Amino acid sequence: MTIWQPTHIPDISPRYRAIAEAVIDAVARGELPGGSQLPPQRQLAWKLGVTVGTISRAYSLLQELGMLSGEVGRGSFIRDEAARAESARLAPAEDGLIDLTRAVPILEQQGPLLAKTLRRIADQPDLAAMLAYPPGDGHRPFREAGAAWMKRVGVDAEPDLMALANGNQQGFSVAIGMLARPGDTILSEGMTWPGFAGAARMFGVRLGGVDFDEHGMRPDALERAVSRTGARVVVVVPALHNPTSAVMPEERRRAIVEVARRHDLMLIEDAVYAHQIAEPVVALASLAPERTVYLSSLSKSISGGLRVAWVKAPEQLRGALTDAVHSLYIQPPPLTFQVARQWIDDGTADRLCADQRRAAERRQRIARELLDGLDYLAHPQSFNILLSLPQAWRAEDFVRAARSRGVSILAAEEFVVGGYRPPEAVRISVSGARDDMLARRGIGIVAGLAREIPPSRGTVI
Repeated sequence: MTIWQPTHIPDISPRYRAIAEAVIDAVARGELPGGSQLPPQRQLAWKLGVTVGTISRAYSLLQELGMLSGEVGRGSFIRDEAARAESARLAPAEDGLIDLTRAVPILEQQGPLLAKTLRRIADQPDLAAMLAYPPGDGHRPFREAGAAWMKRVGVDAEPDLMALANGNQQGFSVAIGMLARPGDTILSEGMTWPGFAGAARMFGVRLGGVDFDEHGMRPDALERAVSRTGARVVVVVPALHNPTSAVMPEERRRAIVEVARRHDLMLIEDAVYAHQIAEPVVALASLAPERTVYLSSLSKSISGGLRVAWVKAPEQLRGALTDAVHSLYIQPPPLTFQVARQWIDDGTADRLCADQRRAAERRQRIARELLDGLDYLAHPQSFNILLSLPQAWRAEDFVRAARSRGVSILAAEEFVVGGYRPPEAVRISVSGARDDMLARRGIGIVAGLAREIPPSRGTVI
């Protein structure tokens, strides 16, 4: 049997993690099919110029992720199911497009970890309890897990003032159901996540767009919008705003809170990206807990497929929170929240979140290299880039031209609310591609296109 030898080790730290990543990449690309044997630890340590301890830690990490099986006296082997999972992850899209439209977690380790967690859950003696209808306010341990997750970014949460939601969009539905009635106006940044707009329309709520800059929503623009519309509810995305990636500094956050108190506004803080930032800024929910409904989720930092989110409400809205949840749904499936709870409790969620930050940083470095000289908004730990187009381009034409070259992106218009005038810009989601190589190819195509002169629309006579 031929023993595999690595040909490329990614430039990441610590070194043992880089070696583990090299093995995972080799599995994903078919170089290491199920049953393949890894080199003996001393042999690989000598070849790579590292200590045996470094190799041991790399192999231990791979075993923890469910990638390896070890047999005393025989060595370490790639597990068949791990090889199948990684190969499926990197399968090309059916239509051949490089999809840079979806701001989603970069799934590198979640699959094997999920398999391991599900095996552990399956051994629990009270497994049948997950098949019963959950309590009306959701299982308390799941709300406690949500409070612990919020605490990671400095937000204090009382489990009795929290609701479980089936993803952040359902969290928005709960928040809107608590705070607004048909015909009311809710304000948000002039460009924001389209899922919020969809939830608002379902409730018959009107939307108003507020001007923003590179630091997020502008307090002076919020003052004017409130005076103009009479709105009493404002949605704010202070951490990695979508699509601009703006992170609102603390001074700006305090100014937004001051406006909210002056006009007696309720705030909905969308914190879906808050855990992506290595050094979180104080939350609006911490500055003004009495008037902030806080939405937290694992959808961007861990997994969109788990559909795990929490809604934190002020004390005076305890009854409204319960009523909104009971009007919209019973409770989310307990199984996914049990996975989330275990990952939060045992530190897996923190490790995965840190991995997401590193993966986003890696993709953003690729983008910076390729977009050099172009005008764009980004953040080192964001999944998104808002690329301003040269004057000759119109966004809809640019999106069409990119698609003709095999890359799918979104025009800024897709994120507009309340009649806000969109810039001629496109959003590139660096996390959408299945691996770094596809991301580099896709972003490179977009960058090259932005440097071209668009085709003529023809002469008007």
